Amino acid sequence: MKKIMTIAAAITVATLSSTAMAGDWFVGLEGGKANNKISASGTVHDFISEKDLSGSVSDKKAKSKFYGVRVGKYLDDNVRVYGTLSKNKFKNSKVDGDRVVNSQKSLMLSSDYVFMKDSSIRLFAGVSLGATRVGAFGKNKTALAYGAQAGVMFQAGPVDMELGMKYLGNNAKVKLDAGEFGNGEVKFNNSRQAYLSASYRF
Repeated sequence: MKKIMTIAAAITVATLSSTAMAGDWFVGLEGGKANNKISASGTVHDFISEKDLSGSVSDKKAKSKFYGVRVGKYLDDNVRVYGTLSKNKFKNSKVDGDRVVNSQKSLMLSSDYVFMKDSSIRLFAGVSLGATRVGAFGKNKTALAYGAQAGVMFQAGPVDMELGMKYLGNNAKVKLDAGEFGNGEVKFNNSRQAYLSASYRF
């Protein structure tokens, strides 16, 4: 699955490079919180359900914090494209010292339409496509990821501040054979994220 991440990175570089003269570049940071829907099957499900994980995995929802960096470009006053590398760090997901849900890393290429070009407060909405790497019980899986985002942006000079919501889905499944944690699979269905970001345009 390393090929997926390589392809996603190549698409990001190619898209941004091909529009080098079209508008402002920007770099930024983002961070926020997420609710992640996770499902398990086989004896893995029974193992997780027996553990008190403070509402983290036993109810098939895992809370997490995430942060990331982004690099992108405005193609014109209303359209921007950007690549984002982020890490999703799960809370309360250890059993007897072993991590049930590992951190999730994603590399996404996104495109947004930004409304109200003559206003300092602007709404935006867009879609994303890329790759994500997830893990459970020490095993990792890389898979295709897709999503959508929307929010409000505050522009002050070359600085963009934004509040937004993201939906990130993927088809990642971590399969386990009979062992300490039993057998079956853990599936990462989707992640709903609320975030704050700051970018500098140049």
